[in-house]
Amino acid sequence: MHASLIFALLVAFLAIVFTLQNMAPVTVVFLAWTYHGSLALVLFLALAAGALICFFASLPALIKRKWTIAGQKKKLAQLEDSLEEHQLQLHEAQRKKSEPKPPPPNGQPSA
Repeated sequence: MHASLIFALLVAFLAIVFTLQNMAPVTVVFLAWTYHGSLALVLFLALAAGALICFFASLPALIKRKWTIAGQKKKLAQLEDSLEEHQLQLHEAQRKKSEPKPPPPNGQPSA
């Protein structure tokens, strides 16, 4: 946690230095829209727009992965229950097998 705080402070410091060094005014024209502002702000807005586009583009894969994991967890729980049931059946069968057999009644051959 201490290292992540230092890293965050370093990134913030570099962002401030970047902003102070890129204060030149620029004009951005997109279709009928025109924006006048500092180069640092335009670059930051472009970075934020790119991050949002990447997030929304990867959202379907994230949702699919979450559903897959949920399904696998449900299947794992079912398999664990089935395994426990089979182990109980096995122990019961082994217990019955190890019990002494009663002697056969008189007059009948033993098997």
